[in-house]
This record gives sequence, C-alpha cells and structure tokens, in this order.
Amino acid sequence: MVSDVIERIRDAEKTADDDARAARSRAREIVAAAHEASERMLEEMRRKVREDGEALLETARDEASREAESLAAEGRASIEAVRDAGEKGIGAGVKKVLESITAAAK
Repeated sequence: MVSDVIERIRDAEKTADDDARAARSRAREIVAAAHEASERMLEEMRRKVREDGEALLETARDEASREAESLAAEGRASIEAVRDAGEKGIGAGVKKVLESITAAAK
C-alpha cells in the first residue's frame, strides 16, 4: 500500500517534470515567434520610413524646381524690362547729345 502511494507520487513527479519541460519548450517557441514577428515589423517600418523619406525628398525637389523656374522667369522679365528701358533711353540720349552738339556749333 505504501509502495503504491510512493509509486503514484513518483509518477506524478515525472508527469510534472514532463509538463514543465514541455511548458519551457513552448515558451521558447513563443519567444522565438515573437522575436521573429518583431524583426519583420521593424523591417517593414524601416522600409516605410525609407519610402516616405524618398517621397518627401521628391516632393521637395519638385517644389524647389517650380520655385526656381518661377524665379528664373521673373529674372528674365526684369532683364527684358531693363533692356527695353535702356533702348528707349538710348534714343533720348542720342537726341540730347545731338542737341548739345548743334547748340554748341551755333
């Protein structure tokens, strides 16, 4: 009778040891799966950040290009206005010089 009780205690201890080993093994599997999932998530986030950064950079380049073209157009218009004003002034200047020369000759 006592030997039966001892045998059942040994069986229960063995079962408990087996259950503990299985639980530790399962815990390692869960941790490994979680680690793998977190690595995938990090890589996805890195990829997304790269894509967003590239898109932001492309947008900034486009805006800068449009602004540069606008400034260049304004510069060309200013140059044309100065050139036109200069050409008009040349005629008036030549007239003044001729008037001065003819006035001095009289």
